[in-house]
Amino acid sequence: MHNGDILKFLRNYHNLTQIELSVIIGVKKSSVQKYEAGNVPLKLETVRKLCDYFQVQPWTFVYPEYFTPADLTLQLELNSKAITHLQIIRDLDTNAREKLFAYANDLLNAQKFIEKR
Repeated sequence: MHNGDILKFLRNYHNLTQIELSVIIGVKKSSVQKYEAGNVPLKLETVRKLCDYFQVQPWTFVYPEYFTPADLTLQLELNSKAITHLQIIRDLDTNAREKLFAYANDLLNAQKFIEKR
């Protein structure tokens, strides 16, 4: 994949048109078309805006040849789950949060014990 493929995949994954994406990142629709076609390299500021909006890491655009659509889908799904989990943890009161972390620590220790056997 190249940057244009990554950009098009992310745009389609989020059900955005080229016009909608152009507004989000502050460029003309023709720029989005050129980025997706691979005719124009992405500027650093544009990469930052894309990463912020799509919640992906910069290396997604720095090393696009290492990513497949399946990799990107997994990254997006994991990001979404992580955000949801962090929101749940944030909403817990201090006592419930401490119980959650203690339980998670117990699970981790049990897993390590089983793996050693």
